[in-house]
Amino acid sequence: MEQLIEQLLSVLRGIVRWRWAACAVAWIVSVAGWAWVSTLPDVYRSYSRIYVDTDTLLNPLLSGLTVRPNTGYQVRLMAGTLLSRPNVEEVIRRADLDHSVNGEQEMQRLVEDVAKNLSLSGSGQTNLYQLSYTAEDPKLAARVVREAVNLFMERGIGNTARDLKKSQDFIEAQLRSYQARLVEVEKRVEQFKREHVGMLGRDGQDYYARREAARAALESTQLQLQEARQTRDTYRRQSEGTEPMLLFPQGGGARIDPELAQRIAALEKQLDALRLRYTDEHPDVVGTVRLIEELKSRKAASSVDAPAITDTSGPSAYAEQIAVSVANADARVAALETRVAAYAAKYKAMAEAVDRIPEIEREYAALLRDHAVLKSNYDNLIATREKASISQEVEDKTTAVEFRIIDPPTVPIDPAAPNRLLLSTTVLLLGLGAGIGIAFLLSQLRPTVDSIGMLEELTGRGELITVSDHATEASQRARRRGIMSYSLVTVALVGVYTAVMTLALIR
Repeated sequence: MEQLIEQLLSVLRGIVRWRWAACAVAWIVSVAGWAWVSTLPDVYRSYSRIYVDTDTLLNPLLSGLTVRPNTGYQVRLMAGTLLSRPNVEEVIRRADLDHSVNGEQEMQRLVEDVAKNLSLSGSGQTNLYQLSYTAEDPKLAARVVREAVNLFMERGIGNTARDLKKSQDFIEAQLRSYQARLVEVEKRVEQFKREHVGMLGRDGQDYYARREAARAALESTQLQLQEARQTRDTYRRQSEGTEPMLLFPQGGGARIDPELAQRIAALEKQLDALRLRYTDEHPDVVGTVRLIEELKSRKAASSVDAPAITDTSGPSAYAEQIAVSVANADARVAALETRVAAYAAKYKAMAEAVDRIPEIEREYAALLRDHAVLKSNYDNLIATREKASISQEVEDKTTAVEFRIIDPPTVPIDPAAPNRLLLSTTVLLLGLGAGIGIAFLLSQLRPTVDSIGMLEELTGRGELITVSDHATEASQRARRRGIMSYSLVTVALVGVYTAVMTLALIR
């Protein structure tokens, strides 16, 4: 520890020995530094603080009815891209900074200089932003900040309106395209239905379901026909077991079978009732007409001449009832025979078209599927257009983002830089440090023996005798003058520093 202290004291004695060199270097460095600080131009800083209000009552009220943009994200995006080259060039044009620019290189340097001095700070969480710009001209700094604030607000508000207009134009173009395609598909469906009428299913049934239904209908009708024939045969057997009644005109003439007459009359009444319900092409009507014609033919063939007889008793009620039942049974059998023939022909045609109809149904289903997809997209576009229209109305009549300028840009009075007080103090400290460093360097380059310990270490001899220096009066006066001179020089350096600080304060 004592050796370390001795070394430190040796270093301090060496620095003191070269104190005039240290003082000279401190003066040179300090004066040069203060001269450099005095040449630095004053830089003024203008700033403005903006609050962006993105919370509006319309957002929850119009939820689902309109398309509301993420205004907070848009503002943060604008804040992040404000210092991009296009935006900086726009600020330069608005602030009239480019009137003296000649050439692309000068414009590039100007853009870089403005982008370096223009800053935007703030937080997207608090929506509070600060724009600032530093320049040697305070009016220029205020003008640049004002134009940057205007650009920030315009881009934050105008982007939504432009996006909505572009979206509406795109939706309208898509609607026209889908409408044309929808009309084309509808025409194709209509043409396909005309070309394949009778071969397409109904109520969602495909070919195989319709063929199975036709087969089931045919079998059911055949079963009904068998039942009707059995019923008719039963009525006929009962009719043959009754007493036949013959009617003869009083003056003589043809003999008429009363059963045929009654059956024909009953069938004609039934035919009138059927025509009130169906057309002449209906199977029941066609079968009844055919049966009436057959009975009339049988009646005409069985008519013979007979002497005139007067029937006083008249037909029995039972015979009339049996005749009507037989006539109804014959009509039903005829109708079912016609229906069975129609079902059989239909089933046969469907069985023969087993290779063609499924393909037609697949093509038809594909057409309907294309039509459904286009119709769904078209309806969705219609709904989206209505949302876009309402959104445009809301955007035109309200503001989704409100900008509040808390601190408007003003012309600064006091310069923001350079900090001459700090720079002058730093220069003084650098000068003193440089002087001490030079003194230490010289003491190391030109060392001297300044203690008994160092001498003993150099000579290797111990217990050396020291002789004290006897200062004369003249040497003491010279020493006092040296100390006074050095003190005056040091005080003068501090005085110059005080003067520089005073000038910096009153500047």
